Amino acid sequence: MTEELILIAVIRKPHGVRGEVAIESFTFDNARFEKLKTIFARKKGEKEVVTLTFASKKQTSKGLLFSFKEIPDRNEAELYRNAELLIGASDRLSLPDGLAYLDEYPGMLVFDEATKKQIGTVKDLIEMPAGNILVLELTDNTERLITMSGEEIVEVDRDERKIYVALLEELN
Repeated sequence: MTEELILIAVIRKPHGVRGEVAIESFTFDNARFEKLKTIFARKKGEKEVVTLTFASKKQTSKGLLFSFKEIPDRNEAELYRNAELLIGASDRLSLPDGLAYLDEYPGMLVFDEATKKQIGTVKDLIEMPAGNILVLELTDNTERLITMSGEEIVEVDRDERKIYVALLEELN
């Protein structure tokens, strides 16, 4: 497979004796699973990716429960504990204007909102419990951290791979 694979869920544990598994979803819309007939899986610690065919999908008060044709019983389900569930990048859900997927931020060009001049690039994204942080590498060879939930990000142009910011003054 040459297409980039995107993590959208993890099989956490077997559920019952018929091969059902409890899922932790990382997608913003769990209804997306209804449209999928197959999904890719990578077992923990392995590089090989296998295709799983959905047999059933349930939304419960405790989360998602799936069963797959290739996982007939609890013993087989145990082998998939903590396996990643992946889709091809072309199967991502479309996003509203002004948003980008987290893995798309690194490498984006950073522009000053007031002057419209490039002031750097996004070097990295740090996922934190309180909110995600962008690491900006500025043209003067310094780094600047900004929160994605703060007021410094004015606009994100996903198609052009540009972010417009209004950097706050640093406190001394």
